[in-house]
Amino acid sequence: MFSDALEIHVLELPKLKRQPFEDDWTPIECWGLYLNNLEGEAMGMITAKEPMIGRALLVEDVFVKNDEERRLYELREKGRLEFQNAMFTAERRGEQRGELRGRQATARTMLARDLPLTLISEISGLSIEEIKALK
Repeated sequence: MFSDALEIHVLELPKLKRQPFEDDWTPIECWGLYLNNLEGEAMGMITAKEPMIGRALLVEDVFVKNDEERRLYELREKGRLEFQNAMFTAERRGEQRGELRGRQATARTMLARDLPLTLISEISGLSIEEIKALK
């Protein structure tokens, strides 16, 4: 259920790019053209209409020309990706440990009831050697 305070806009950027610039375009339409990497005279008209786009272009230009800023960005991005990967790996490892502990708990319960090792192995998914180690 959406809140009545939420407003969702869907922009089809490829369609926006093909249309000629119009003076009555909204700021969101101008930003859509900026995101589409519009160039030339049309971009000049858009920046005149929406000054924040001009500022974004200036920051983008400085960023592209400044090797140190680009290097810092790349390092931050690399760190973010490495953190995501570490979290995914840790989560996966935790799931595997949890599954193993669950199988071991099942096997211990079955061992306590003196069930045959082959049946315990079949149900728990543990090898007979692993089950013997649990005894």
